[in-house]
Amino acid sequence: MSEEDSIREVSLAGELGEWKRIADTLSLGQGFALYFILVTSSDSEATVVEWLRREAIRSGLEWTELWALGSDETSSPAPVHALLAEDSRRRLTVLRTLTASRRDVGALERCFQELNPRRDVIVQRHDGPLVIVCRPDGLRRIVDVAPDLYSVYSAYFRFDALSDPEQRTQPSWLVLAHEAVGLTGLDPSFRCWDEHAIPSFLEQLPELPDSLLGRASELSALSSTLASGSNRLRVSGVAGVGKSTLVATAIRQCEHQWEGVYWINGLSMFRARDVLYEIVRALAPAPERPPAAQLDLERRYRELTAQTPVLVVVDDARLNLSLPAPSGRSKIVEIIEAVDPVGDSFHVAPLSRAVELELWTAFGGGEMPRLHELTKGVPAATKLLAAATQTPHRDRLALDRAGGLSEWTRVVTDALGSDAWVLFVSLASYRCHSPWTPRQPRRALFLLAEGAGMLDEVLQELKRSGLVTEREAQLRVTETGFADDSMHRPTFLEPFWESFTGDLNQLTRFDRQELAFVVRRALASTDPDDADHAENYLRSLSSAAIDAATAVVGPASDAARLLARIAALHEPAEARSAYFVRAIQAALAGGSLDRVDAWLQQLDDVAGSAAKLRFLVALRKADRAAARAALYRWETLDTQLSFDDPGRRVLRRVIAAADPPDPADLSFAEQLLALASVNTDTFDEAAVRFGESWRGGSAILEHFVASARCWIHLSASRWEQARVQLEQAETAARAWGDPHALLRCVLLGVEYEMARGDVERAAQLVPEARRRAEELLGPLHPGTLELLARGVVIYDEVARLHDADEAAQACWRRVEYLDDVPSRVLLVLRSWFEAQGNEARADRISTRWQAQLGRSTTRS
Repeated sequence: MSEEDSIREVSLAGELGEWKRIADTLSLGQGFALYFILVTSSDSEATVVEWLRREAIRSGLEWTELWALGSDETSSPAPVHALLAEDSRRRLTVLRTLTASRRDVGALERCFQELNPRRDVIVQRHDGPLVIVCRPDGLRRIVDVAPDLYSVYSAYFRFDALSDPEQRTQPSWLVLAHEAVGLTGLDPSFRCWDEHAIPSFLEQLPELPDSLLGRASELSALSSTLASGSNRLRVSGVAGVGKSTLVATAIRQCEHQWEGVYWINGLSMFRARDVLYEIVRALAPAPERPPAAQLDLERRYRELTAQTPVLVVVDDARLNLSLPAPSGRSKIVEIIEAVDPVGDSFHVAPLSRAVELELWTAFGGGEMPRLHELTKGVPAATKLLAAATQTPHRDRLALDRAGGLSEWTRVVTDALGSDAWVLFVSLASYRCHSPWTPRQPRRALFLLAEGAGMLDEVLQELKRSGLVTEREAQLRVTETGFADDSMHRPTFLEPFWESFTGDLNQLTRFDRQELAFVVRRALASTDPDDADHAENYLRSLSSAAIDAATAVVGPASDAARLLARIAALHEPAEARSAYFVRAIQAALAGGSLDRVDAWLQQLDDVAGSAAKLRFLVALRKADRAAARAALYRWETLDTQLSFDDPGRRVLRRVIAAADPPDPADLSFAEQLLALASVNTDTFDEAAVRFGESWRGGSAILEHFVASARCWIHLSASRWEQARVQLEQAETAARAWGDPHALLRCVLLGVEYEMARGDVERAAQLVPEARRRAEELLGPLHPGTLELLARGVVIYDEVARLHDADEAAQACWRRVEYLDDVPSRVLLVLRSWFEAQGNEARADRISTRWQAQLGRSTTRS
């Protein structure tokens, strides 16, 4: 490298001040002095060493270059031998460590383990400065293995910006195409999804009884398991056997082990993501939203449970949830309904005859000769039957036997007053007046009928109403037992105190939990009978009820599925199309596009609304050809889209369909796309001006501004300022909950670790970043290719050559499918295959890069 090249590199990197400081230090020093120079790449090391060699010549010092590996292509001596040799000449010795950091970390540690006990001899014999060039993570290793040598250092210097200028250009993932369009206001789905309408299913721990009859041994065993067992536990047993009470009592005995106990009503949790969503909502600090993507949601769940030891209980959990275990000292308990133990679950058995008789007496039950045969030792059944057989209640229950089921339940309600609640819902963690009542209140109804001597009448009424099959009507509770499941298939029941043909739109008067349960069950049900009932229910919903159901169902992706189900049931094309439009917008907001293509086929192109949605979907999928076609049709059909509209220019720019607009007239989205200036003050002014008119949610704007400023600081080697901006970008991304924003924070995290020289930490982040990028952006997206190329560089720096080659090969296979590829990707691949001796492939990449560069020049 010529002196002019060195000066140019320093000037470009903005490191003149740091170099002047080290030059002055070297010229003024006398005798031995130890200095550390921190760099971030092998190229940076080579540049610094060349500068030092020229400084040695200027200062009249002998020059010695050593390698921590012990030798290089010039066969230099081992550092320990060279530094201990007697020499009367004053010299500048440079010890290079980055090759060892890349290829053999053990050799790096051995080198300094040999030097450490010889510190005093080195100080005595070496006349002149000893400069060790290393990465920040290499310095930490040196401190660990050679603390005595490190203790005599005089100063250290940083050269953060000495990296490939190509890596300092803006990556494609900093602002994605669909985000640039969203910032123009043309995409109504580009906003923070309002999760405040989604009901919380967190509850207080159940009230504890004065004593648990017959449960002493089980309580002791469960308490021990909670205190010392694994971090995931299932508690099983039949309905009403007392699982929740037993768990709550055990928790009270050892809850001091956790910083919080969260009891979740799991009856409305039909998927694992529903439970994780509720946990993240409970644990995350305000104003964070649970992430929309499943991958992000599970990752955040593990992060939060690792940060704070908590106990989470999911009551009435479903068998097929497959919940992941929490992290750290946190624990999750699932209370499931099962006749027999499930796997390694803690099983709560029914009570014995003797204990149940004791319980029956405590509840004040009347005469019941076949008590145990009817209740099968289930405490809740015992309690219900005791209430039903008390003398004044039994007399009232015998009235008006000729009435129908609705009249019968009205009589029960009037007769028992507040006890009716107990009779109908004490077995359920959910109120029974939801149209699709959980099975426990239905069991209570059968039990009451048996206790009142009305079982035959009730069964026939249920059969005529279509709520019980012929086979079920032939069974008897006294034969199968209260806890048997054969009669208790989950069935769609109308409210007990209303007629079976009641208006389902009255759901809008119910609380949000009940409405969420109904809608979630409609979406999750696989039972054919349930599906028929769900279709009838969804078809009958009014517009107000649909709006209410959409608000409470859950994340935007769930709202999209609900709206699509409703749209498919509407006959008028206009109404069907309107609901599909809403479904697609919700899917875009939730980042779930797996069903969108089918929904797009249901739309008309009137006024360009369908073309606009196709354009937005194509942008999200990074399909430029489809985006161009949709944009052309949108421009043709939508007369409201002005050719002079700055937003339209952004549309054309993000798909490279037109030349860039005049830089003097850039919108905020275009400024984010360009980021041509590293002047943060100018950028902040634009952000403030744009923020005055932005209505999509402050978290969105804050995220993009912080991300852009983070990249600006990284490009200018202000890595402390970059760290602050990265934290702000992460906070805003979590308040937004958007998966692409969270991915951007991970990618910025990789670049931040590289900027500060912690290459090993960057290498740890790459696999997770790659998995998320391939899931969200797709394997052929420029952002994914840039990450793969970056992974090649990072893995090479930490001597993970197999991983580096795998990333390079994967990147090359994808590049062959594309016409345009980011230049940085081609340059990295060319360098890698040249280093591996694959000259033919390196030449192909070089030829392609030149051709691509020529096309770009022609377009400009």
